[in-house]
Amino acid sequence: MSSVSSLDYVRAFSQAAEMVLEQLLGEKPVRGTPTFQLGATLQLQQVNAIIGLTGGVTGQIAYGMDKASAHAIAGAMMMEEVKYLDEMAISALSELANMISGNATVLLSQSGAVSDITPPSVVMGGSVMAAWYGIRAMVMPLKLSLGTLYVTVGLRPKRSMI
Repeated sequence: MSSVSSLDYVRAFSQAAEMVLEQLLGEKPVRGTPTFQLGATLQLQQVNAIIGLTGGVTGQIAYGMDKASAHAIAGAMMMEEVKYLDEMAISALSELANMISGNATVLLSQSGAVSDITPPSVVMGGSVMAAWYGIRAMVMPLKLSLGTLYVTVGLRPKRSMI
């Protein structure tokens, strides 16, 4: 089993998000103040691309934003104005989550925590709550001129069945 800490998980996803956002959007995001969410339920954003991790590290990551930020980020990725979060815009946000998560798992694997990502799910709504039992989540805001992307990382080492 690897000796990767919770802080290493957050650092990997934060670094991967910064790298991918800068490559895709041509802008380096500014890190906001991280916060912790404790308990069984988490408050998410209006638009969330959620990806699970399985393997040496398990849990979920939510890439959340408000609707205006989702329109702006998807539009910048698609190089066109996005008025509605249609199938193409949602696909762009899903791909953003895939790219960040894929890069983060590479960073984690270099520390011995080998994991796979699940396909993303996009969840939207006015007051989105998620239940991530047994996991303390850290929320890292990444500020861009297009809006803020909130990277919520709720991961833990895989538990042994023995």
